[in-house]
Amino acid sequence: MENCVQAMMRLIANEVCGAALNPADCAFEEDDLIRLYRLSKAHDLAHLVGDALIRNRLLSDGEVKAKFEKQMMTAVYRYERINYELNSLSETLNQSEIPFIPLKGSVLRQYYPEPWMRTSCDIDILVHDADLNRAVILLTEQLEYRAESEQTHDIGMYSPGGVHLELHYTLIESNVVGKADEVLKAVWEQSLPGQDCHYRYVMSEEMFYHYHIAHMAKHFQNGGCGIRPLLDLWILNHNIVYNTERLNALLEEGGLLTFAGTARQLADVWFGNGGHNSVT
Repeated sequence: MENCVQAMMRLIANEVCGAALNPADCAFEEDDLIRLYRLSKAHDLAHLVGDALIRNRLLSDGEVKAKFEKQMMTAVYRYERINYELNSLSETLNQSEIPFIPLKGSVLRQYYPEPWMRTSCDIDILVHDADLNRAVILLTEQLEYRAESEQTHDIGMYSPGGVHLELHYTLIESNVVGKADEVLKAVWEQSLPGQDCHYRYVMSEEMFYHYHIAHMAKHFQNGGCGIRPLLDLWILNHNIVYNTERLNALLEEGGLLTFAGTARQLADVWFGNGGHNSVT
């Protein structure tokens, strides 16, 4: 097998982005499949790789196939578990008239071919700073969540079933990534309430994209962001129509325009038909 990373990217592109697989590139030996499993599991993407291998009949019965199938079943279970908790949180906050904005995977998974494909380790929700204490008390008393830790921009809580909630009161720390925090202070001004759940707000497409890039850049410059944020970026770029002028203005104001452009190019190399340049 060629480079294991390249093989993994092709399988993910086939699974999520609809890219065709070249049979000549799919002659995987047992050792190749073991390396693919270990690498994709390390990035929490083994469920995608495994499903692509099985759909394309590239996995014979055996231990490796069983490992991939376990990751697929676990991904479905994680999605159902998190989705149940998110619905419960949404209903409770809405009934108590506390405005909130679901973040990250809770929003992104609707654009994937199947929602279980976009795994998450936790639930991220933003509330107004002024509503934070009331929200913590509400979730503690009504849903039996327990508060574990307070960070620089969120409070970590756990449901009785062990689902982790990051209850944000700001989206990103100050002076971490350019001026992204200054741009993101306007998040409530660029969000609208939902039709059925009036206190569940939805960011504008441009603000959500800016937040995704800012969060990605934060991790990129502090040890690495992994593969999934770039897959998310490909998904966003191919499923949502943006006001390009407004989006670029936000990215430039936050000091993220160049990073966003290069990240978009790399996502197209990995998951689309883009060609490498000297940076990617």
